[in-house]
Amino acid sequence: AQALSNAAASGHHEKAARLALKLNHPHALLKAVNAMLADPEFGDAALDALAGSVKGKALHRLLTATREWNANARHCDAAQRVLSSLLRLRSLDELSTVPGAADVVAALRAYTQRHFARAGRLLRGTYLLDVALAGMGALLDDEEGLLEPESGRDPAGARGGAGPETGAPG
Repeated sequence: AQALSNAAASGHHEKAARLALKLNHPHALLKAVNAMLADPEFGDAALDALAGSVKGKALHRLLTATREWNANARHCDAAQRVLSSLLRLRSLDELSTVPGAADVVAALRAYTQRHFARAGRLLRGTYLLDVALAGMGALLDDEEGLLEPESGRDPAGARGGAGPETGAPG
């Protein structure tokens, strides 16, 4: 456990993840995976190295932890990224030999469908926001374009100043 803490504290996230798998500490594994993913330069490569090389009990623990994380919307990004790495780097034959793989896949599938449905709803919500902002932008454009383009006159005295319509010197 001390080696796990040391690896995590020193920034060796892949080593920390391997130790967390060995010691069966899913929360420490999640922290290590999130730390890997936060590294824009090496994060994906480190996650791929981990997902591509774990075997036996460690692979079972990684799949089980991924299932647990995927059940929580807060951790589903890490779960989906691990799952993506596993599916890209491992054959289905290899993954199907993991004990309890069918149950893990069933749970992953159910929660993944919920997460994608939620993401779809959020995306549709952004369209509504785009329409609302576009409408506000059109209103702002209308307010800024108070002068009539053909004559340069101020329509209906909208600016409140004296113009050519009032007969006052301009």
